[in-house]
Amino acid sequence: MVSYAIVLGLLGAHAYHHGRIAPVLIVTGGLAALLVAFSSPMARLRTRHTAHHLHSHTTPASPSLLLAVSGAVVAASVAGLAIIVWMV
Repeated sequence: MVSYAIVLGLLGAHAYHHGRIAPVLIVTGGLAALLVAFSSPMARLRTRHTAHHLHSHTTPASPSLLLAVSGAVVAASVAGLAIIVWMV
């Protein structure tokens, strides 16, 4: 979440500086909708997953979840860079 906020903040500052806010609003709105749609089910899944691992004394960090989060951050960063390149 913090990395999304940083990327969107940089995009917003760049768009404001160049007077092109519409692409950033579209990307921001899309990401916000996705985060709202997936945050509640993912939070419940993570809570159950973590509770299970706490009781069994193992680590709750699954490689697939870490890969998914890393992929989402990379995708948001690439999208941000693409918008910045497009606006220049």
